[in-house]
Amino acid sequence: MTHIEPIYKSEAGREAIAALYDRLLAQWSAPLEQVLVSTRHGETFVAHWGNPDGPPLVLLHGSGSNSATWMGDAAAYAEQCQAYAVDIPGEP
Repeated sequence: MTHIEPIYKSEAGREAIAALYDRLLAQWSAPLEQVLVSTRHGETFVAHWGNPDGPPLVLLHGSGSNSATWMGDAAAYAEQCQAYAVDIPGEP
C-alpha cells in the first residue's frame, strides 16, 4: 500500500477546510448524495447526483482541487447522466 502524507498541518486547518467544503456542497445546483468510499489509500469522498436512468459519468478534478470543481456544471450533467465526482486521495 502506498503511503500518502497528510495534507493538513493541523487539526484546526483540516476542520476549517472541511467546514468550507461543507458550505460549498450545500450550494450544489442539483440534489446531491454524499458518499465515503474506502480505497487502498484510505477513504475518499464522492459526490453523486443526476438522472438515475442516465449513463454514468465519472468526473475527476485536477491537482490541488476537489469535486467542488464541478459545481457550475452539476445542473447540466444532472439532466442526462448519473454523475460521480470523486475526490482524489491526497488532494484538499
